[in-house]
Amino acid sequence: MSKESQPEIKESQKPNASPEELVREDGEVEGYQKEEGKFNLPAQLLEPVGNLEYWNYVDRPDYFVTMGDEDDDLERMLAVLRWWFTKDLRFIRGRVVKPYNSVLGEFFRCKWDVDQPVVREDHTIDPESSHLPVFKTESTESTKYPIGTAYNRSSTSRAQSSRSFLGKKASKKRSKNVIAEVNASASTPDLNQDSLTSSLSDLQLPSFTSANEHDETTIPSTASSHSGSMRGRSTSNVPEKHPVVFMAEQTSHHPAVSAYIVTCPSKGVEMFGQDQISVGFTGTSFKVSPGHLNKGVYVRLKHRDNEEYLCTHPSASVGGILRGSLHINMQDSTYITCPRTRIKAIITYVEERWLGKPRSLVEGVVFRYDPENDCYDTIKSVPSDCIMATFKGNWRNCIFYNLAGDSESKVLVDLNELDLVHKRCPPLSKQFPYESRKIWFPVTQNIVGKRYSQATKAKQEIEEQQRQEAATRTESNIEWKPRYFIADNENGHPTLTEAGKKVLEDTLSENYTHEN
Repeated sequence: MSKESQPEIKESQKPNASPEELVREDGEVEGYQKEEGKFNLPAQLLEPVGNLEYWNYVDRPDYFVTMGDEDDDLERMLAVLRWWFTKDLRFIRGRVVKPYNSVLGEFFRCKWDVDQPVVREDHTIDPESSHLPVFKTESTESTKYPIGTAYNRSSTSRAQSSRSFLGKKASKKRSKNVIAEVNASASTPDLNQDSLTSSLSDLQLPSFTSANEHDETTIPSTASSHSGSMRGRSTSNVPEKHPVVFMAEQTSHHPAVSAYIVTCPSKGVEMFGQDQISVGFTGTSFKVSPGHLNKGVYVRLKHRDNEEYLCTHPSASVGGILRGSLHINMQDSTYITCPRTRIKAIITYVEERWLGKPRSLVEGVVFRYDPENDCYDTIKSVPSDCIMATFKGNWRNCIFYNLAGDSESKVLVDLNELDLVHKRCPPLSKQFPYESRKIWFPVTQNIVGKRYSQATKAKQEIEEQQRQEAATRTESNIEWKPRYFIADNENGHPTLTEAGKKVLEDTLSENYTHEN
């Protein structure tokens, strides 16, 4: 296995790679796919990735770092919405799986280096400009734009998106009809995913491609030759890099709660919160909801006078259990509030029909509100004179918005042109004993090698060790405390301990040290 922190997976290597060679030096499994859940399953039904790594909300760090770039209050809220719809790209690019349940004190960290993204005239990001190492996966559908004057795509700002308009030769499903209304056009891709068991028994390797490489089915961006159509382009030949670090720790086991932070110091952008989910079985699907200690995701823009946004979580359901073709549907509403700018957004995931394929429709409104009297919780309840913008579309595909009083629809975000981004973690030899990939490495190695009985045994040993340590603490009357976070069960607003601040700084500088 390569000793590089981000090895390139060559096409010629994939067919002959042994299962053990798929486990990288930093403990990652090449080509794992992801989605939902938190409940106990035998090892053969688990995906070799931990819960802390899975719930990171930064599937596209380039959209994360640009949230505070705009001077206009409304544009910053729209930038937060763009990040919100890209943070769960794994639901679109991956399949439904079950990650490892985190043990008490488990810790995960990773880093991305993001080149200053090129922002198009329509405020969307040229994904090639961030130079992020991505997992190239097949697109499930191509974008379908409405006919007529409602939306005219820009030849200068969107012609570079080969997946958006031309699609990919490897696409599994393409639309044959283009419809006039955005609601009708926002249809759902043909998921046709393998069952959980068979998917995990046959791990596939997507090609790992850097942003500087282009496969033959993708037209390279022409941004470099059309600088006039781009905003925010660096005047230097060397792009400005912005390091982004994600850290998470399991701060409680009963109930299962984790704290996390994502930060980009050079941009002054932070995201933090506490995760707790509730999973219930309804007979035909799993219902996933935020727990009572999960207050939402906080976004702080330090360079904007510490402007803060609170983004609440919607609910979701995992269906298709009886058919063996699992899929996820978003439900209910998300609320994004910014007291400083007095702007609020309501995102409503349209309820799915009982019959037919899921449509994955979403609609919403951005409006002025009074933080002292926040009384509007549905789109229809918002007075027309408060509305600043409306949006609608398909959260798996493309979302459009209209500014108040403007009949022209514009692209808010096009998910079709985006791929999942590889995480850079310390090598296993430099990870703490309680880091996720190191704790679960014996299980991961056996799952990838399809030695499921040994994987189950390794998993049980880890869980038994946790029970013994808990019993010892109880007998000794010792209270366990998190190493890196101070939990906030009232507001879901955790803070870093001094040890947490040091590990964050060390991770930013990649100064990885052992801890006894």
